[in-house]
Amino acid sequence: MERVTRKGTEPKSARPLIVTRRTACELLGRAPRTLKQWQQDGKLRPIYIAGMVNYSYDEVEALARGDGKKCSQSRFRGEE
Repeated sequence: MERVTRKGTEPKSARPLIVTRRTACELLGRAPRTLKQWQQDGKLRPIYIAGMVNYSYDEVEALARGDGKKCSQSRFRGEE
């Protein structure tokens, strides 16, 4: 089944671009503390939206598969 949006139809299998910290913890089976450590180690880049921490779905999926590598670019607040 497809979902209708303003821009047309979206396939049901469309995956999200970002996930919340809670969802990332559930997908990875890890505690928020671990994700914070991975941020500091450069394995996972946070995406701040309205003060909330989110993560790229692709990066979370790569870590879940064991493909996680250090992130090449930082998305920390104030850095460009």
